[in-house]
Amino acid sequence: MNKHEIAGATDDSSGGMSKAQYKAARKDIAHQYETDRSACKAMIGNARDVCIEEAKGRERIAEAELKTDYSPSEKHRHELRTARIEVAHAVAKETCDSLSGNARDICRNEAKGAYLAAKGEAELGEQSAIGVAARDDAAAVRRDAV
Repeated sequence: MNKHEIAGATDDSSGGMSKAQYKAARKDIAHQYETDRSACKAMIGNARDVCIEEAKGRERIAEAELKTDYSPSEKHRHELRTARIEVAHAVAKETCDSLSGNARDICRNEAKGAYLAAKGEAELGEQSAIGVAARDDAAAVRRDAV
């Protein structure tokens, strides 16, 4: 590898994906969403609503994954985790709408419980990662001071 290739490799802040590739991937995501959404037209009732919610969710997760691949950062990884949790909750809630009465209430409560548990686990994981990083930084400072 010559010095120009090395300089180019270190200057690449996009995580290995060019801006043109990023834009093309966004277009692919939008096209896939339209295809998925069109497939829902053949359905009726709550099945159609669930299908639409799933299509929206796949699009949202794909966009979050693309952002994470294009520009890896803790913020984008957090957005991806959050998108997955919120999409699962939205689909679960929509699925509950096919039920009625007490069964629907129970289903919605279970969906909300799963959502809150997943969100809590994600936040705890982030706090743990922050705590580990802070502990490592403090240890480095102590080593440097000695």
